[in-house]
Amino acid sequence: MPPGKEGKITLALQHTESYSGDLSKSATVLTNDSKLQSFQLVLRVYFENDVKPGMSPPPPAPVFAKTSGPFSMAPSGAWMTSVLRGTSTSTTIVLANDKPKPIHIKKMVVGGSHFLVRLDKLEDGKRYQLSLQTNPNEKAGKHQQTLQLLTDSKEFPKIEIPLEVTIYPWVIATPATIAIPRFFLNDERPVSVQTIYVRKIKDGGLKLNRVSSSLPYVTVDVSTQAEGSLYVIAVKLDKSKLTGPGDIKGMIRIETNDAEVPLIEIPVQGKAD
Repeated sequence: MPPGKEGKITLALQHTESYSGDLSKSATVLTNDSKLQSFQLVLRVYFENDVKPGMSPPPPAPVFAKTSGPFSMAPSGAWMTSVLRGTSTSTTIVLANDKPKPIHIKKMVVGGSHFLVRLDKLEDGKRYQLSLQTNPNEKAGKHQQTLQLLTDSKEFPKIEIPLEVTIYPWVIATPATIAIPRFFLNDERPVSVQTIYVRKIKDGGLKLNRVSSSLPYVTVDVSTQAEGSLYVIAVKLDKSKLTGPGDIKGMIRIETNDAEVPLIEIPVQGKAD
C-alpha cells in the first residue's frame, strides 16, 4: 500500500470442504517502518463437520492434529515463515504423547543455524514444548533445516520437524511474476497488466539505474513515489506488435544501485489467442 495511506489485508481460506478441527495459518507483513519492520497476522479457525439428519455428530476433533509417531503436535508438525533481513520471528510447537506409556525425548539435534531452538519439558514423557526463533543474522534467501528429536522409543526413535524461513532483503519488488491474463488479438480492448512496485524497506538511498523488457511488445515506464525508497513501474502490452497467437514468455530486468540486490528479474508470462 502507498506510504502514509491506509489499506486492508484479508486472510482467507479456500476449498475448505474437507477440513475439520483446529487450523492455524499466518502471513508476514513487511513495512518500511524502522520500529516495526515486519509483523505476522495469524488466522485461527475451528471447523465443525456437517451432520446430516438422522446421523450422530462426530466426536470433537482433537487440538493436536499433526501426528509424528507417538506424539501429536500443535499447531503443526512443521514451521514455514518469512521475515525481513535483520529481524526475527518466533513460534512454539507443543508435543503431546497421549499413549499410556511415557516416551522421553533424550536428545535434540538442531540440524543447522537458521533457527534458534529450545526444548522445554512440561510433563516428563508426556508433554514437551519447542520454542523456535529465526536467526536474525542470516543472509537473505530461503533457508531450510530439519530438527530431530531423539527418543527412548524403539518403535519411534526419531521425530523430524522441517523448518523453513524466507528472508527478504531490504530491496523488494512485487509482484515476483507478471501473469498476463489470456486475451484475443482481435479484441480491441487493452490488456490489463500488473504494476511493479520496487521499494527499499530501510535506510533509503535506492536508485533504479535501468529497467528493461526482453519482449518488444511489453514496455515499462518508471515513476518515483518516494525518492530513494519507492518506485512504480507501469507495464503495458502493445498487441499491435505481436506477430501472432502463442505463449508469452519474457523477463523484466530491474538494475539498481543496491549492493545486496543489484539486479531483479521478474518473469512475464501469458497467452495470446
